[in-house]
Amino acid sequence: MAKRMHEMVSRESANPAAQRVKELKRLFPEAVTEGRLDFDKLRESLGDQVDDRPERYAFTWAGKRDAIRLLSVPSRATLVPDREQSVEFDTTKNLFICRDCALDDDTAANLALQCRLKTI
Repeated sequence: MAKRMHEMVSRESANPAAQRVKELKRLFPEAVTEGRLDFDKLRESLGDQVDDRPERYAFTWAGKRDAIRLLSVPSRATLVPDREQSVEFDTTKNLFICRDCALDDDTAANLALQCRLKTI
């Protein structure tokens, strides 16, 4: 039986917020002050393209701000496939994730927010 080569996977997910800020800094260098993005200068650079009117309708809940902030925190957890218990691992298009008790609630929530899961 041929040995499977295991591909090394980064243990930390990408940081989308940092990538977006880097791109904004590249596109709007005039909006950078002391190495940080200056939101007021960015607004000035965009001119009339910014809509700063208050929203008429809002969908909000307690903890919404924390949930959005949690989305930008890189995950340091790794999903490991269990080929022994999998059925047709290489050809299936289904995914079943079983939460490991070793994950704390913040890590599990972060992992769930960063994955688009299809429920069956």
